[in-house]
Amino acid sequence: NNFGPEGCTAVCQALMDNRTVTEVRFSSNKIGDRGAFEIARLIKTSHSLSEIDIGNNELSDVSGVALFQAASTSPEDRNALGQKIPGSHALKKLMVYNNNLGPLTFHAWAKSIKRNPALEVDLSENPGGDQGMASVSGYISRHWAHERLDLRAMEYGAEGCRLLAISLAENNLRVI
Repeated sequence: NNFGPEGCTAVCQALMDNRTVTEVRFSSNKIGDRGAFEIARLIKTSHSLSEIDIGNNELSDVSGVALFQAASTSPEDRNALGQKIPGSHALKKLMVYNNNLGPLTFHAWAKSIKRNPALEVDLSENPGGDQGMASVSGYISRHWAHERLDLRAMEYGAEGCRLLAISLAENNLRVI
């Protein structure tokens, strides 16, 4: 597919009032930052969307930051009776792999870990670099709630690796 930002906007508008769709896969549709901003708006309001895949969509730090700010404020999850579950979030998984998300996005992700520690994220194949890893590593040791951390192709070097190693020593998780 190649529906671009216009198609993404149309789908997001249709999903604003939808209460049954739980997963949306927008990967490889050239939605760009404009489409990602629409997804961020959707994340802030949707009580049903738990998983969103927007990998390989030519996103930059501008939209990456917006997505993680939205993820940290997504609505509370609800139980089978429709009651809010305090401290939870509807969004459980955000896949933004293979874009052009750099250190600013990694910093936004790190900040979102504190507010939504259960959020599973795939930021692989993005140029976070040492600066991005510095942001993330500080939060991993204090707020990480997962058993694994995917670090493929994040373009960090020796300093990022050193900071990550310190965080990993303070937290029991499996790195792939």
